[in-house]
Amino acid sequence: MSQPNIGLALPHGIKPHHRTFSLPVATLSPDCPFSLTQGKGGYHIPYHEYRGNGSPKEFTSFGIPGDIYIDISEDSYNLYARMEQSAAVPWKLWCGPAPTAIANEPFLNAIVGSDLHRSLIRYPFLKQNRYLWCDGKTINWLTIKAMKSSR
Repeated sequence: MSQPNIGLALPHGIKPHHRTFSLPVATLSPDCPFSLTQGKGGYHIPYHEYRGNGSPKEFTSFGIPGDIYIDISEDSYNLYARMEQSAAVPWKLWCGPAPTAIANEPFLNAIVGSDLHRSLIRYPFLKQNRYLWCDGKTINWLTIKAMKSSR
């Protein structure tokens, strides 16, 4: 597997962690900056998880689309995904599931489910749909089915 470059020098205090998720079959978009090889369990899609204090929106010098950033500031614990390489503001804030009683039900009705679907962040280089998801224990790029089972 060709590893994505984590970018230029990281800003002070930001720590990278290499992560992957697996797919049985992977169809990458032509603009994907890395290539894959098949391994045990399918294709392993690499990304980096960064942690640091403060929003990453001011930083454009590290990460590639598909990477995630966790703001671990005491007063602002937020999750972001890097969506574009050359955008002025390449990091997008993950809004998470709607914090309402109905959205916390294990089976969402069509209206709430479609609102949630519109707010999801899709992994940028796959033709299959994987979305950024945090269930309070783990953060990963998941299918809708896997997200529903984690609720």
